[in-house]
This record gives sequence, structure tokens and C-alpha cells, in this order.
Amino acid sequence: MRKLLRWLTVFVLSLIALWLIAALILIINGLKERVEPADVAVVLGNEVYLNGEPSPQLEARLDRAVELFRQHLFPQIVVSGGIETNGTDESLAMRQYLMRQGVPAEAIFLDPRGSDTMDTAEDTVALMNQQGWKRIMIISQFFICLVASWLSKKRASNMFW
Repeated sequence: MRKLLRWLTVFVLSLIALWLIAALILIINGLKERVEPADVAVVLGNEVYLNGEPSPQLEARLDRAVELFRQHLFPQIVVSGGIETNGTDESLAMRQYLMRQGVPAEAIFLDPRGSDTMDTAEDTVALMNQQGWKRIMIISQFFICLVASWLSKKRASNMFW
């Protein structure tokens, strides 16, 4: 019985250590920001309220996109988001927010199918091929950047966050 208890303790402690290492890798990679000129930026969606206003997380992403757009780091922005369960269209709400911040409508591409990161990666690669884009900047919070980067690299090698 003692050996079993000791084995279970080691097993549980190993799982905790692996989880902590994975969390640390996610945080370290997510906090690194590459800001380089790109052909386009892709803003990953997040919650939009019933009144059409973005959640604080989404607003932070959109504000970062506006800031970098004004620095002329990219000439176009893809807003990627699906339809919320409440019927709100994330990509349309994101477009409206960007336009209120002075981004011209012709600089904004909609990806209304971007319900998750995988859909966004697939749709972005299709847009890359259609528009001739070579370098794409992904804009999101740190905790999704590692996943977005991994998916993007499986689809196109010139995406970064």
C-alpha cells in the first residue's frame, strides 16, 4: 500500500510539474511580440456584446491593430470572427469599431467564418493566396498567440504575432 501511495504521489507531482512547464512556455512565448512590417494584420475575434460593442479583450486587440496600422506596419486588416450565440456578428462589429477609429473601410477584410483559430488560419491562407500577401501579423492576447502561431505555421510560413 505504501508503494502505491508513493507511486501515486510521484505521478501527481509529475503531472503538476508538466502542467507548470507548459504554462510557463505558453506565457514566455505569448509575451514575446514581433512587430515587423507585414502585408496584412489578422485580428482574432472575441466576444461582442448585444449592443455591438467589443468586449475589453477584443477592444484591446482592435486598439493594437489601429496603433500598428497608424504606424504603417501593414496597409490592410482582416477581422476574423464568427456569429455569437446571441446573433451578433463579430467580424462586422470589429469592422465598425475599426472604422470609428479612422481605419478606411477598403483597408478592412471580413472573415465571418472565423469561429475558431483553425477556421481563421484556413481562411487567412485562402486570402493570402487570393490577395498575394506574403507576410501576415496575427493580433491577439498572449494566451492564444502560441496556438495561433502553431496553426499558422502549419498552413503558411510567413505569419507571426
